[in-house]
Amino acid sequence: MRESEGGTYGVSVSSQGWREPNEGVALTVEFRCAPSKFSQLLPIVDRQIKLIAKNGPSEEQLEKIKEYELKNYQRAIETNGWWKYLCYNY
Repeated sequence: MRESEGGTYGVSVSSQGWREPNEGVALTVEFRCAPSKFSQLLPIVDRQIKLIAKNGPSEEQLEKIKEYELKNYQRAIETNGWWKYLCYNY
């Protein structure tokens, strides 16, 4: 959506699962865009979800995720954001 369509700067995806009272899952996809781009970008999200559900992530996608997570982990170590958050709220 970012590289090919230029419609949004970034996309956030999160998931949640639960067992009680009934099993279920939720997948949330968030992105900001101009209202005029929404109908163009939504089918891309749908298509990508279906591709990953059917085929799983590619090796290239997994490598990008690993790189991103390692970068975030390193930043978290350097800034110690969790403890700053706790101290600030305390």
